[in-house]
Amino acid sequence: MLSIALLLTALTSTAQADPHMWGVGPTVSTVVFPVTYPGKLPTAVPSSFDFDGARLDVGVGGHAVLYLDNDSRLGLRAGLGGGGGWSNRFIDAEYERVLLTDAKFHMLAGVGLGLGAGSFTDPTEDLLQLNYALLRTQLTGIYRDKNKAYELGLFAQYHLPLEHRYTPSGGQTETIKGKGSRYGSVGLEGTIYFGDFTPPKKKGKRRGGGNNNGGGQRGR
Repeated sequence: MLSIALLLTALTSTAQADPHMWGVGPTVSTVVFPVTYPGKLPTAVPSSFDFDGARLDVGVGGHAVLYLDNDSRLGLRAGLGGGGGWSNRFIDAEYERVLLTDAKFHMLAGVGLGLGAGSFTDPTEDLLQLNYALLRTQLTGIYRDKNKAYELGLFAQYHLPLEHRYTPSGGQTETIKGKGSRYGSVGLEGTIYFGDFTPPKKKGKRRGGGNNNGGGQRGR
């Protein structure tokens, strides 16, 4: 939560001045690897838990970005999703650097930290719940005009387990160890932003130390 709190503080303080560029919009994502998520459940899960992985997932949410300058930006993302017996919700903060740019397109790479919670349910309604810290890295390309931008990115992330809770159907919930679990994934994410994507014009340097009232004194 510390990284998210620091980002919110930075967003608030920067918003008091004129932002370089900014945008807010909906995002959609999916995991492409592993084919069945997660890679491995904890070894402490009873053998009767018959969850063999989600084969298709969709995540939806919101993403806000604020450019500090031409080279870097901050972001805040929140979402939920899942598929096939798996549900997930999260929030994360990120920092990204611009790798290359031209008039309307640029590429960025960055890292993110956050928190989330997920659950896995088998056909007999046995339930495994997970609280985790989110570690994320991403590479994105964004095309922008004055008031909108379109972004597509590749991300790799890991859900670092903080707590596992197992509840058999009709039974009592117990906390179990997360040893042996693997929650890494690679996926794709697309976002449409609405905001201001026109970089500020560079201020020209004034020549001379006196006032220039329309240039009427030049040439005399």
